[in-house]
Amino acid sequence: QQQQQQQQQQQRSLRDSNGAHASVRKAELEKPKKQTGGKSQAPAAEIAELLTPEQLREKMDTLRTTIQRQVDHYFGEGYPTDNWLQSQADDRGWTSLKLVSRFNRMKELTSDLDFVRECLRTSTVVEVSSCGTWVRPR
Repeated sequence: QQQQQQQQQQQRSLRDSNGAHASVRKAELEKPKKQTGGKSQAPAAEIAELLTPEQLREKMDTLRTTIQRQVDHYFGEGYPTDNWLQSQADDRGWTSLKLVSRFNRMKELTSDLDFVRECLRTSTVVEVSSCGTWVRPR
């Protein structure tokens, strides 16, 4: 009986690797998306598969702009009156980029710290340290 079960498992594995059960894999991808805060989120890989390269490029550009604007907002006009954020800075005004990336709005946008760094390189409001770990108002 154990041998029979192993054979069945091997047959299933073979069928899966040969694509005979592609509909099962497709059904896996079409599972309901994870709910977060009333919003439905599809994994990034699934979203990328649904978009044309041009649409994906546009979405990424929009996300870059949104992230830059968000961080610019934190360190822009309101920064002089934001005592808490100022208290997180060192004596030269540098604040941990990791800290900023843990703000709720930033977590909604991305968890990729390297991507955040990339987005901020062109900011006229904030500067990123040469090591990429710190950020401060210009």
